Amino acid sequence: MSNYEAKVIKYCRERILPWNYKINKELKEKLIQLAEDAVLNYNDFSPDFKYEVQFMREEGVLFCIGEDVIDEWIGQACVNAGYLTKDDKIFLLKSFLRRTIENNVHEGFGHILSHPSIAYQLCTNYLLEEGSENLNQEYFLYLLVEDRQSPNDAYIHNFRIVLRDRNLNDLDKILYYLCLPRIIDKSAKEPLLQEATSLIFESGISKENKLRLFEQLLENNTFLMLFRISQREVEKKEMRAYLSTHFLGTLLEHLRGLPEKIRAQVGYNLMRTNDRDLNSVMRPASKCYILQSATEEEKRASIVKILTGIDKIKSEGEKYAKLGAYEALYTVSKEKEFEQDFVRKMLEQGLLSNSQDVRAQCYKYLFLLFEDVDYVEMSLSDTSKKVRETVVRTALSGEKMDVETRSRLYAMIKERGLEITERQESRLKNLLERGE
Repeated sequence: MSNYEAKVIKYCRERILPWNYKINKELKEKLIQLAEDAVLNYNDFSPDFKYEVQFMREEGVLFCIGEDVIDEWIGQACVNAGYLTKDDKIFLLKSFLRRTIENNVHEGFGHILSHPSIAYQLCTNYLLEEGSENLNQEYFLYLLVEDRQSPNDAYIHNFRIVLRDRNLNDLDKILYYLCLPRIIDKSAKEPLLQEATSLIFESGISKENKLRLFEQLLENNTFLMLFRISQREVEKKEMRAYLSTHFLGTLLEHLRGLPEKIRAQVGYNLMRTNDRDLNSVMRPASKCYILQSATEEEKRASIVKILTGIDKIKSEGEKYAKLGAYEALYTVSKEKEFEQDFVRKMLEQGLLSNSQDVRAQCYKYLFLLFEDVDYVEMSLSDTSKKVRETVVRTALSGEKMDVETRSRLYAMIKERGLEITERQESRLKNLLERGE
């Protein structure tokens, strides 16, 4: 065995294989190929350095082993390796994840360190799907660790598995959902969190727990309060009063009864999350919460509740919740569930909002639902450029509308000489010709 091969196998013994595992010739060759595959095909180096690593194969592999970065790519390489059998992959992934967890447990607190970042979601998904195994405590722990390496669809696929799992109760699933902002540490976080939010509110979780989750999110101070409680910045009397009246108290009580490793990881994730992380989910959460109400009266009451204080929006999370409520209002109004007077009243209240985004959205829906030209004049007098451009934006939007409505908006643009580029006008005419 060459010096190069010996160093690669030493790495594999320490980081991938079970303790004292005997390596035969076939496995040795596969492990060396796996290490080279990970470094050459899955690294995130700059183009220049990537070329150098490929040119100096052995030196590049040893460099990555020495710099302790190869772990980040081993999982992905293993899952996609054509030179490994299905049984090889399952064996190596199980062993690799177990060794990684063993090597990265924070001795003082029990949670798993996030560096190196492993493709936990991708690896666990392969074990669940190809290994035909259930979501046990070990695999659930892997899914709770921060992961910057897995492809985007792995997070959503695994979240669906979590939501369907019969061994997890509602509170387990909700705690996992609240951990997602820390688990998904990548640029695609917001759209993934929004999709996960729609999934959890459309899932089989009880209606009561969905309501309590939404109301807790609507507070927009959940994680701030959690931090203050952990730092003993809240007096015991205030803390007991808050936890006894908020869903957070129920979740923390449930957390205390979870297995030690799961409890440590969930607690670690929650303590590293802040309320801003969930601002973007309030829009789909609000919309799903309203549309899932069983009766017209319940939907109406939910809309009124969320839109209270529309003129004094204090946070991004509150703004997105109200935008979601208006989306739901518009959706329901098209299905003729509400009287037009109620819809008009709620939209007109939104015109008084201190948020230009809310005012623009309300004008848009007023244009689409009502033919009152006064709304056009009012929008053109708004102090916000975004609001003043709402007529043109609405006419060009992909929002479903009949030809008569789009033609009416186009006529308003021409009559008032509103600014519209040749390209925009050409697109608008094409939409009208196609009847869209």
